[in-house]
Amino acid sequence: MDNSSAITWGRYWCINGSFGIVLNTDWICALSATVDGHGMITTYQPNGKELVKLSATADDTGGIVSVFNKTGEDVVQLVVC
Repeated sequence: MDNSSAITWGRYWCINGSFGIVLNTDWICALSATVDGHGMITTYQPNGKELVKLSATADDTGGIVSVFNKTGEDVVQLVVC
C-alpha cells in the first residue's frame, strides 16, 4: 500500500507514548519504546495479537526481530549484534 491512501483507510493515534495506525478500532502498527528507552515497531493481527516486533537489543549491541504465532507465542527471534 502506498502512503497516499493511508489517510483514507486508517487513523493515527498517540496513546500513552505509543504512536500507531488504527484500522476501524484495531491497532495494525505501533511505534513505541521499550522499558529501557529503545525504539520499537510492533505490527498486529486484526484481532489485536502481535505479529512482529522490531527493536534494539537490551545491551545496545544490535537489533532484535521477534515473530509471534496466532496464539501469541514468540516462535522466532533473530538477534543481530
